Amino acid sequence: MKCRGLLLICFCVVLFVFPSVVFGEPTADQDVAHIMNISEPWQALPPIPQQEYETDVSKEGMVISTSVNIRSGPGLEYEVVGSVSKGDKLTFIKYKSNGWYAFSMNDQICWIYAWFIYIPEEPVCIGIVEEDNVNFRKSPDSSSEVISVLQKDTQVYIHARDNEYYFVEFDGTLGWIMGKLVETNYKTIGLAVVKGDKVNIRAFPDLGAAVTEIADKNDFYATYGCYNGWYRIKLNDGNDAWIKEDYVEYAPYLSPVQTDYPALNVLEPPSEWDGMKLIQQLIVNTAKKYLGVPYVWGGESPRGFDCSGFTLYVYKDFGFRMAHFAATQANYGKYVPMSSLKAGDLVFFAGQSGSSAITHVGIYIGNNQFIHASSSGSNGKRVVISELSGYYLRTYKTARRIFDY
Repeated sequence: MKCRGLLLICFCVVLFVFPSVVFGEPTADQDVAHIMNISEPWQALPPIPQQEYETDVSKEGMVISTSVNIRSGPGLEYEVVGSVSKGDKLTFIKYKSNGWYAFSMNDQICWIYAWFIYIPEEPVCIGIVEEDNVNFRKSPDSSSEVISVLQKDTQVYIHARDNEYYFVEFDGTLGWIMGKLVETNYKTIGLAVVKGDKVNIRAFPDLGAAVTEIADKNDFYATYGCYNGWYRIKLNDGNDAWIKEDYVEYAPYLSPVQTDYPALNVLEPPSEWDGMKLIQQLIVNTAKKYLGVPYVWGGESPRGFDCSGFTLYVYKDFGFRMAHFAATQANYGKYVPMSSLKAGDLVFFAGQSGSSAITHVGIYIGNNQFIHASSSGSNGKRVVISELSGYYLRTYKTARRIFDY
């Protein structure tokens, strides 16, 4: 009896010290189940768990972005109850697994998104410098003092974002770097859906590492990063683990790109999209969000796009950066013949029939249609969907696939 009593006490202590946490799918915008279109048309997948974990914390942090809205709850759907300014110091008391921190202000519990605050020793993600001779500055301004000059493939820890700049840590020093010059491996928390049977999940990103769990086909996991062909995931017990990218289908959540980032009003895919990969759905849905945005030469924002500015802007949300020039974009990814086009592919055109110069680009969306920022008066000089026929068939030049669908 004494042994049984001791075992029961030990069991209770383990439960108290290491509580099991049920992870829902973290959100990077309003309702991830809607954004990912998981329940429709992906009927084969299990339903997205709505429960997310919330835990008490005691952390000091500082607001990094200028004038950030704070809300009554952990999500964009909650009421704006005020704002905080750059440099404000906050004491956080709760953390929600969708990336929101709670703090008390004027006897009210308020919430703020992790990308807009700096918490020492808790970076949001890891970034890799993409170019040589990148300035690491004291302030988020092109005239600010340069702390050091970073070279391509340098790793930095990203803590927050303020407009075009990331607040990062390099070699123990904090500073600012232009966001467009950093590839953020952990910027987008994503979803990995297992596409094989009995797939090993391992303790480390190595085939020799211990197996911590075995996944079945259509199991899914929240992903928190990648390394050398592996995705870092969270298990239901809260522990980190790794799964080989060959055995999953991955789709990123869209990441915030500005203060109090806008929620995406993602369109429902038509039924004929059944079987389309998640990332293809996301690319097409994101592009369609900007239907009707006016054509502006040189534009690369929802205030106005030109053709390559539109494709650049859409793909930037998926961690892929392109030059703002259609002919240059025609060198990215891999060549795709017209007969093999898939939704999400870039399609390129000449200005006139018989010309070899690429002057226009759009995104193929399936059903012999593509979406593009058109400068044509007959299209209303705006983002439209056009048939790949007539003029566009005569001037069609090539297509490129950025992701391996």
